[in-house]
Amino acid sequence: PGDKTPELAQALRCRAPYVSFQSADPGPTGGHGICRLKVMRGILCVLWPVLAFYHPEHQQQHTVVLKRHVKELALLEDSTRRNHTATIGWGGSVSLRQDREGRLGRIQSVLTDETRKKLRSARTRNHVMRETEIAAATLPLANLGGLHQHSGPLGVGTKIFDEREVAQATIQVVFDTGSTNLWVASTLCQSTTCKKRHRYDPGQSESFLEAPTRRKIDVSFGTGGLVGAPAIDDFHVGPLVVEQQEFAMIEEENGAVFEHLPFEGILGLGFPAMAADGAVPFFDNVMKQKVLRSNEFSFFFTDNPEEPSAAFFGGVDRRFFDGPIKMIPVTKEFYWTVHLEELRLGDTVLNVDPFGHKIDKLILDTGTTLFTAPGHAFDVLSEVFPPVDCEDIREHSGYPDLIYVLRDGNGDPFELRVPAEEYMVKSYDPRDRQCDLGFMELNVGSEHGPAFVLGEVFMRHHYTVFHRGDGLPGNASVGFAKAKHNNDNLYALRYGHVVGTVAGHDQFK
Repeated sequence: PGDKTPELAQALRCRAPYVSFQSADPGPTGGHGICRLKVMRGILCVLWPVLAFYHPEHQQQHTVVLKRHVKELALLEDSTRRNHTATIGWGGSVSLRQDREGRLGRIQSVLTDETRKKLRSARTRNHVMRETEIAAATLPLANLGGLHQHSGPLGVGTKIFDEREVAQATIQVVFDTGSTNLWVASTLCQSTTCKKRHRYDPGQSESFLEAPTRRKIDVSFGTGGLVGAPAIDDFHVGPLVVEQQEFAMIEEENGAVFEHLPFEGILGLGFPAMAADGAVPFFDNVMKQKVLRSNEFSFFFTDNPEEPSAAFFGGVDRRFFDGPIKMIPVTKEFYWTVHLEELRLGDTVLNVDPFGHKIDKLILDTGTTLFTAPGHAFDVLSEVFPPVDCEDIREHSGYPDLIYVLRDGNGDPFELRVPAEEYMVKSYDPRDRQCDLGFMELNVGSEHGPAFVLGEVFMRHHYTVFHRGDGLPGNASVGFAKAKHNNDNLYALRYGHVVGTVAGHDQFK
């Protein structure tokens, strides 16, 4: 029935079978078993109108209950083919307790290299503005405690309010393109710090499902760590809903960093290769469920901690940037990595190590605050750029532009210029007139590095787009345009005069 009645399936939020599965052993977890599950799910979908007819006053309740049964069947289908692996994420190592053996498969595209090159070339010259690419959801982002990091609202779970389905909890998460997994503050965490924040309560969510495995997930950062329990629930991004998303409910927060940073979760927007336990990343579920017309998200950051920044899902908003968006193909889909042809500072080339080896990777990461450079390049920059009075930077000839030379889809060079006013940064204290180098030393591991990183300080001045194309491997790209900062933009974000805007932090209400 799920195959033959798509209108009914859509109305019930039931899904037609989405994966064909064949097995030489039609046992309990073989092909016949999954076929039976699909038939059961179809029957549940068809039963809904009957229940609603006989019990119209309980129609909403039946919808929620049947929705949960349908999800449980889909989960059983998916669990028969799940591999269990752990990989290293950006800024932290992920481990799974009681790991099971598994293999990480790599999806291969049926496109030839020549065809893919032509498609990528046409797609990555410039971002084409179409009506369907206007952002479907705009999330206001607030500065975390005066630090160079932002968080924004994300709805978790489902509850019935005034006969409508709404999020069970709204928490403030960091939107991190340098990681993949999804962490949510939950009532499982009973520490004093946890209790001071908004938390998701799985027992109060109508759409909560237990994960097929109960193994705890650990992640260690340079300044702390998290321990969480896997779960499945619906997520709300502005007016959009992503169903059956796997995530980790935070049980333990280790480290002083969590006492000072008032964020309540992390939404990883990296690639599947980075995901722990082979879980489907959030944005891959967005694409799979066709939540957006355009598989992209973008960021606009301000340099004033009192003013809102924004994350846009499903498109861009031209009011927040000037000129065309230049698209650059992603060359390795783990981090958002592009090919770095050259990094110049005047006549000095910085992307060559002391042994003469070229460093050709550049990573775009919203979860990193500053620019980063490998050790030798950082030493050069630190020596050349001492602290200086902010008012003197423009007149100081010793602070030339940094030029990142990239290549577009045609292989043509593109110069991304970063003037001194962007890479020399000042604190948020208005009394502090000193500007310091906005770089930190970071040596990315050999498997995915060495590399330079463009973090949030860069994105304050450059509206940045992350595009997954059709979702197939090899089709991702990133885009840059000059960010536009003016009072109209800030007013629109502050008071919700943007398409798909949702209520953000209390300070902006």
